[in-house]
Amino acid sequence: GSSNKIAPRRGSDIILTIDIGLQKYIEEIFFERAGSVVALEPDTGRILALVSKPGFDPNLFSTSITERNWKSLNSDPLHPLENRSLRGLYAPGSTFKIVTALAGLAEGLIRPETTFECKGELDVSNQTYRCWKHQGHGKVGLHKALVESCDVYFYELGLRLGADRIAKYASILGFGSATGVELSNELPGLVPNSVWKQRNHGTPIRDGDSVTISIGQGYLLATPLQMALMSAAVANNGKIIKPFLVEKIVSDDGGTLFENQPVQKWEASLNLKHLELIQKALKDVVEDKSGTGKKSLIPGLKVYAKTGTSQVIREKDRGTELDQIPYHERTHAMFVAHVNDRPKKIALAVVVEHGGGGGAVAAPIARKILCKYYGIPENVR
Repeated sequence: GSSNKIAPRRGSDIILTIDIGLQKYIEEIFFERAGSVVALEPDTGRILALVSKPGFDPNLFSTSITERNWKSLNSDPLHPLENRSLRGLYAPGSTFKIVTALAGLAEGLIRPETTFECKGELDVSNQTYRCWKHQGHGKVGLHKALVESCDVYFYELGLRLGADRIAKYASILGFGSATGVELSNELPGLVPNSVWKQRNHGTPIRDGDSVTISIGQGYLLATPLQMALMSAAVANNGKIIKPFLVEKIVSDDGGTLFENQPVQKWEASLNLKHLELIQKALKDVVEDKSGTGKKSLIPGLKVYAKTGTSQVIREKDRGTELDQIPYHERTHAMFVAHVNDRPKKIALAVVVEHGGGGGAVAAPIARKILCKYYGIPENVR
């Protein structure tokens, strides 16, 4: 060929916010079949890890993908091509009780000392709504309700709030709208209210809806990214931040073409006293012997967390052993956590699809991630 070819000019480098050591580590330890982990800095919105499982080998696409490989990726029932972190829609389960609690405090419907009686179930409009603890929790105040994740307490609170007021606080905390991260096709999730129900179901919102929404079930849907941002908002005193992945873009001669600045989208104007009450409870979720998240306990590290279990279908037989329930009917395990008293802060959400309970399955994964991030040996107990 002729010798006057122009050497291809090197493109610019995109530098990501991802902590590659953490990202790789989470990819390695996420043995479960499917799910997602999102970790970010609660004050800035820098995304430290964005994991969606099962993944696929991107090298399959680097040439042209064979029809056989394309078919197998597309027909896989676990949808490996879907980015679950921002397109996976889940009922947030009990992690959402943080929102219901903040709504109840802000609206003056509960004070820390307000108690409800949990007898293991509550009858609302000819329907029985059970608590996960069959024998009930007895007299429950806000602190215990969050630490032990009492459903009946939140049913009672949800009834008094009503779906529209719960929706208001869910929206203030970032649910129901896309976060604006730089990746395409992010889904906004769904925060149901009376207008939505009338428009989409032709029926008014009912007490039963308020009850199920109060514990993060029912029509409510959120992405793991939104759950992580909700945890971040509790960590940073109510700031709703825009998550981002691109730290900067550097030209081939080393000049900075673009540098991302943290953006606060809005302030959830929450009372700091209320946030402190929630924080105290989230700490005891992990540190109290009756806390549902004690499997994420790390000595010397203050972890604030909330577990959740999100029903996929109504559990007809609650006593069935997990391994006897078909995989696709098992509940999803949820866990949100944050650490905000170290120079390096973190907020995260862990979702294990069909994994069972959040405390049993998602909390230990979160513990490993936090140990890795803070350089704490995992065997410290």
